[in-house]
Amino acid sequence: YCKAISLFCKISNYEMAGLLQQQIAQNNEKQTKYKAAIRAHEKASNYFLASKNEHQSNLSLSKVAYLSGWIGHYRKAALLYVSMADYYLKYNLKKHSAKKFFFRAGLLYVAIMMGEEEEEESTNIYNQQQLMKMWNDYKTKDCQFDISCEHMFLHNLVIIIEKKDVDAFADHVYFFDEVYCLDAWCLKILDKIRNAMMKKCF
Repeated sequence: YCKAISLFCKISNYEMAGLLQQQIAQNNEKQTKYKAAIRAHEKASNYFLASKNEHQSNLSLSKVAYLSGWIGHYRKAALLYVSMADYYLKYNLKKHSAKKFFFRAGLLYVAIMMGEEEEEESTNIYNQQQLMKMWNDYKTKDCQFDISCEHMFLHNLVIIIEKKDVDAFADHVYFFDEVYCLDAWCLKILDKIRNAMMKKCF
């Protein structure tokens, strides 16, 4: 793969270089080598960007965000999700997807607030007021996020955490999952938040 990628770069065929780099990333994912997969997806994103394929570049970045969140690098993942939301908001046909990325970023920031980030540089822990301000920024960018069930879920989640109500937390997630169908990634982040909440309660 590496030799082929180098050859494609020499002839400025960055699209093919990106596709091959994407294959390397997928192979690393299958072997649960997540850090290597993240690096490979980042390289693929850069190749696609060089080939003027912004859409494919963002798809690679979405994998970087997903995997970064999966291994506990919440701050990096959150920033990427916000940047992707901003990208989708530029296009009328894609705007509806922005709230999904804002939601994922919001979950990650709640996890950071609870001290669950696993990165070494985790020095800035957010409080409730900072999170609310951040979500107000999301609402300014996307008026649909303001009235979305995703925003309401995040807003109430923080209130429940502040009250240290473990039972209400479980009910809140359960009823939202009935409507939203949370994926394994979201459930993993929420489980981290719940565990941190329980440590603070008992």
